[in-house]
Amino acid sequence: MAIQRIFDIIGSAIGLVLAAPVMGLISVLLLIESYGPVIFSQERLGHHGKRFRIHKFRKFPAFWGDDGQGVTTNYDSRMTMVGAFLERTKLDELPQLWNILKGEMTFTGPRPESIRFKNLFVGEYVALFEYKPGLFGPCQVAFRNEAHLYPADEDPELFYRRVLFPQKAQQDLAYFQKANFVSDFIWIVKGVWFSFSGIINWRQFLGWHLRIALTDILMIEIAWSLSHFLRFSALPELPAFTYFYIGQLLLPAIIITAMFIGGCYQNPVRFFAISDAVRLTVVTSIGWFACFCVLIYMQRDLSFALLVLNWFIILPLLTSHRIWYRLHFEQAEASGHEKNQRILIYGVGVGGAALSGWMIRRSVGLKLVGFLDDNPLLKGKKINGHPVLGYESDIPTIHEMFRIDEIWTTFTLHPLKKARLEKQCDQLQIKLISLSDIEPFSRILGHPSRY
Repeated sequence: MAIQRIFDIIGSAIGLVLAAPVMGLISVLLLIESYGPVIFSQERLGHHGKRFRIHKFRKFPAFWGDDGQGVTTNYDSRMTMVGAFLERTKLDELPQLWNILKGEMTFTGPRPESIRFKNLFVGEYVALFEYKPGLFGPCQVAFRNEAHLYPADEDPELFYRRVLFPQKAQQDLAYFQKANFVSDFIWIVKGVWFSFSGIINWRQFLGWHLRIALTDILMIEIAWSLSHFLRFSALPELPAFTYFYIGQLLLPAIIITAMFIGGCYQNPVRFFAISDAVRLTVVTSIGWFACFCVLIYMQRDLSFALLVLNWFIILPLLTSHRIWYRLHFEQAEASGHEKNQRILIYGVGVGGAALSGWMIRRSVGLKLVGFLDDNPLLKGKKINGHPVLGYESDIPTIHEMFRIDEIWTTFTLHPLKKARLEKQCDQLQIKLISLSDIEPFSRILGHPSRY
């Protein structure tokens, strides 16, 4: 125990020093985005059940406090833009190095639970209090993307109590009863690795954007070649050809990375809108300028005309193929109002997107807050500039955040689902409207049976 405590003190002190610049930048971004304390502190259950205050970077608006559900779901509607980034990267956990330095936590141990889940520590689970809570461990790796595990049709907190907590508790008990310093250190290394490697949801990215990303690479290569033809009337000869070849390798790597980090692959291309075009322009410009600086450093006599030519060529190419994809999808798939009504559309699809477009262009006195959809791949995406806020189970949280007046469903509801929704809407005083049963919306929505 003494060796572990010495390791905790030295490791947390070094970690705080090394992380200080990153923590400072996060603090500035949080202050710019929304007013309030940058650190969120909350009572948790610690060693022997003793309460202590855990520290994290704030992911929600400061006024939210401990209100709302006790778990964070994927793209939780309470999260700010910076908060969503912190949740994805797990950088919100950095202030817990201070908890480790104070001796309230250790590097490897069970995650400290919220006070509201105290009643779950019964029977064999009481033994978890024998271990000091930690930053890393088997559950932190196995449940790295816990926010994605909550089903669409069940209350997230109830699901955590019924399914996730028992799974995590049993896994922690199985490990910590036989843990040692070496195995703990291995879990620290694994935890750091999975924190970074799990930032990108590769399965989702490859499913939604692989074809677009490959086309982007082709467009970047074409733009670089065309800019040389326009500048020199031919491809350059040696030794200049060496830098042309380096550019063919360097440009896609830097620009595609910048586009990914900048959110250019965040939304499905079939819903490509003006806001996406603006984002693409800004991010691509920054990426291309960074590439050119690297090339200038390598070849001081590189023509500055290439900077302008390539920029004018690459932007139309990257934008035009996205517009073509959107038109292709639309052609293939689509063959008096109350004032200030806040609307939530349940069901995206072609019909939901068309309905949102109609509301944006035609409606008076209606405010589209966003979408609900049971497809987990759509959660957090934007359709015509409006976010997919969550699942059916997220309605109470969304209502608390936006004060919804009406929910419009774009598909035929199953009787059980309809009864469940009607009960929930009655409790929250939200009007439920099934548009698939109303003319002319039933024609606009197309084939509700797909949902």
